[in-house]
Amino acid sequence: MSGWLLASTLIMFVAPVLDRIAGQRLSARMAVVFDVLIAVLVIAHIIPECVHGLGWVAILICLLGIVVPTAIEKLFSRCVPQVHIASRVLVVAGLIIHNYMDGAMIVSVLHAPMGMDAHASIFLVLHKLPVALAVWRNSSNKLAWGILVLLALSNLCGYLVQFNFITAIPMAWHYGLLAFMAGAFLHLSGHRLHH
Repeated sequence: MSGWLLASTLIMFVAPVLDRIAGQRLSARMAVVFDVLIAVLVIAHIIPECVHGLGWVAILICLLGIVVPTAIEKLFSRCVPQVHIASRVLVVAGLIIHNYMDGAMIVSVLHAPMGMDAHASIFLVLHKLPVALAVWRNSSNKLAWGILVLLALSNLCGYLVQFNFITAIPMAWHYGLLAFMAGAFLHLSGHRLHH
């Protein structure tokens, strides 16, 4: 088994330790910093990946991911907490798919030309930390542990299956789903930063 797979899995479980080290005083500031980092990761990593795989229509799908939850919240303003739960479920589903692809990507990166493999592997590992911190900061401890375990298992499954499942689904669907989830993720991050 790859050391990169182990590192990309274990780094997600560093989030609770970092949160405990930061303590009560820094928690709110850390949450803002990591929401901004996640938004940057979505904008700099996920959306360009979707545009590369799907074309510029991915931007429109991403905008739908932002607009649809906003429109639903306005329609059901008295039930906003329940609507936010639905948005969070969408985001977690997107994270599970994304972690599956990350696990599969580790296999691809291990066979990439020299130099590119190390850079890509380091990014694959490090980009999981702010996501895990966001999961930890925005969920109860039990729920956060459950989500982190699901993400770790998804990462492992992607590594073991190595795209066998994903190749059965047209890549356009995969990129479209990721683009929509990226928009929903930006919606949630923006909502938390606004309030």
